[in-house]
Amino acid sequence: MITIRRSRSGGSPYEGGTRSGPAPEPSRSGCSMRHLRRLLIVASCAAAMAVVVLPMAVGAAIPANPLLAPATTTASPPQLPAGVRRVGNVELAPVTFQNRALFDVTGPIIQNRQESGDQVPVEIRAAQIEENLRNVLINDPQRSGSLFGAYDTYYDPASFRVAVVKVDGFPVLMAGDRRHPNDISLLTVTDRDARYYSVTADELANRWGRQLQDVLGKALASRQPAVVARHLELLPKIWGALVVLGAALWLARRRLGKRRASLRQVGPVEEDARARAERSLALVSVFEWIVLSALAVLCLGGVLWTLSLFPGTAPIAAGTSRRLLVIALIWFLAGLLDRLGNVAIRRVLYAWGNMHPYSGEDTRRQARRGPTITNAVQGLKTALVYLIAIAATVEALGLPPVPLLTVGAILGLAVSLAVQNIIKDFTNGLLILAEDQYAVGDYISVGEIGGVVERLTLRATRVREISGRLTTIPNGQITIVRNSARDWARMDVTVEVAYESDVGRALSVVTDVTETLYHDPQWSALILEPPRVLGVEVVSHAGVGIRVWIMTLPMQRLPVKREFNRRMRLALQEHGISIGIPHRVVRYEPPDGRDDA
Repeated sequence: MITIRRSRSGGSPYEGGTRSGPAPEPSRSGCSMRHLRRLLIVASCAAAMAVVVLPMAVGAAIPANPLLAPATTTASPPQLPAGVRRVGNVELAPVTFQNRALFDVTGPIIQNRQESGDQVPVEIRAAQIEENLRNVLINDPQRSGSLFGAYDTYYDPASFRVAVVKVDGFPVLMAGDRRHPNDISLLTVTDRDARYYSVTADELANRWGRQLQDVLGKALASRQPAVVARHLELLPKIWGALVVLGAALWLARRRLGKRRASLRQVGPVEEDARARAERSLALVSVFEWIVLSALAVLCLGGVLWTLSLFPGTAPIAAGTSRRLLVIALIWFLAGLLDRLGNVAIRRVLYAWGNMHPYSGEDTRRQARRGPTITNAVQGLKTALVYLIAIAATVEALGLPPVPLLTVGAILGLAVSLAVQNIIKDFTNGLLILAEDQYAVGDYISVGEIGGVVERLTLRATRVREISGRLTTIPNGQITIVRNSARDWARMDVTVEVAYESDVGRALSVVTDVTETLYHDPQWSALILEPPRVLGVEVVSHAGVGIRVWIMTLPMQRLPVKREFNRRMRLALQEHGISIGIPHRVVRYEPPDGRDDA
C-alpha cells in the first residue's frame, strides 16, 4: 500500500544533485512521437535532396560573386545525448531498470551542457534514479552467498514497501522493509513532472510508487536462493517437455519432406495433373515453413526462458528477448507471406488460364507460358517481401531510421545513374512476358547462342545449349530472338537421287514413304497435316532433288526428320534407286594436240 507521510527532516527534492521525473503516457507522448518520427523522415529526405540538387542548381543559375558571400555561418544546434528528447519546453529521458523502460523524467531545456550552471541535465537525473533503484538489490553479506546469481538481499521481499514521503513540500519515493522502513530515497516528483503528465504531484508519485513497488518487489523475490532452487528443480521437466514437442515437430517436418520429394518425382504427363502437383508443392512448402518456424521459436523461447530464471542471466534475457522475438516474428511472417504468395499466384494464374485461353494456341503453349509467368512474378514478389522484412528488422534493432534514409537517398541518387542497364533488363523482361516472345522449355536462338530456355526472370534469361553449356543473357541485350517452339514446325528436306534414275518412279517412292509415315500411329500424333511432295526442286551435277514438306508439332521436327531419312534410305535401296552423287569430268589434251588413241 502506498502511503503519504509528511516529514521535515532528511532528504531533498533532488536525488544526489538530480531531479526525478515521469514516463510519458500513451495518450500524449506515444502519438506525438509517431508524428515527430514521420516529420523527421520526410524532412531528412527533403534535406538530402536539397543538399545534392540545390547547390548544383544555384551554382549553375547564379554566377559566382564574392560580394554576395555571407560573412558569418549559422551554427547548428547541439546534438542531444542518447535517449534524450525535447518535447515543448522540457527535456525527457527514460528511466530503465534491468533493460526495461519504466517511465520518463523531465528536466529543463539546456542549450550548453558544458556550462549548465545550477540546472541539472535530465540524463544525469535519470542516471541517478537508476543508480538508486540498483541499490535496492544489494545483498546481505551476513546471510548467504551466491547460487547461480541468487543471494539473500538486504531488503526482505515479503515486507518491501515503497512509500511517498513529503520533504520540503515535494513528494519523495522512499523504499524499505519492516526492519528498515523508508531507508533509501528513490526519486523526487517535481512540479515539472506533474505538469507534463497533467496530474498533481501526489497522484504522479502514487502512480510511480505502485509501479516501482511491483518491479522492485519481483526483482528482490527472484534473487532469493530458495526461488532459484525451485527453478532448478523445474528446469529438467520443462526442457523434457520441450524436447518431446521438438521431436514431434521434427517428425512432422520429415514427413512433409517425404511428401515434397514424392510430388517432385511423380512428373505426371497430363498438364492438369502437373498443375495440381505444383500447387500441392506450394502448400507443402507453407506447412514446412510453419513447422520449421515453430521449431526455431521453441528452441529460442526455451533458451530465453531458461536465462530469465536466474538473476545472473535475467538481464540478458530481458534485454534481448523482445527484440529477438520481434525479429523472429518479422522473418516468420516474411517467409509465410512469401510461400502463401506462391500458392496464391499459382492458383490465380491457373484459374485465369482456364477462363481466358490463348487464341490460336493449344494447351501445350499455355502449359509452358504459365510456369514462365509464375516464376517471374514469384521472383519479384520475393524480392519485395524480403526487402520489407530487412527494413522492419532494422527498425526492430533500434537503428535510427533518419540517418539511414538520408544516406539511402544520397546513395540512391548516385546508384540510379549506374543501374540504367538493370532498368533496361527489367523493362525488356516485362515485354518478353507480356508479348509471350518465349517461355521456359522453348528452343530459341539469340545471335550465335541457341538452346532450351531453362529459366526466365525479369532480369535475365538462362539458355542451355546443345553442348550442355548454360548461358545467361541479360534481357536488355535480347533484340532479335528466334523461337523454334511456337505453334508448329516444318521439316524441309530434299531427297537427291541419281541423274540417271527414273524421276517418276522416284517421286512415287518418296510419296509412298511420306504417306506411310503420316498414317503410322506412332508418328501421326506428331504430324499436323498430310505431307506435301513439292516435286523436282533442283537438277544439278549431283542428281535430281525432290523437295518434301512435313508440318510437325513444335520441337518435334528433328525426330520426324530422322525417321523419314531412315525410311527413305530403306525404300530407295528396296527399289534400286541410287542417291545422287556429284560427278566431275576430267578432260586431258596432249601438249601437241594429237590424240594418243
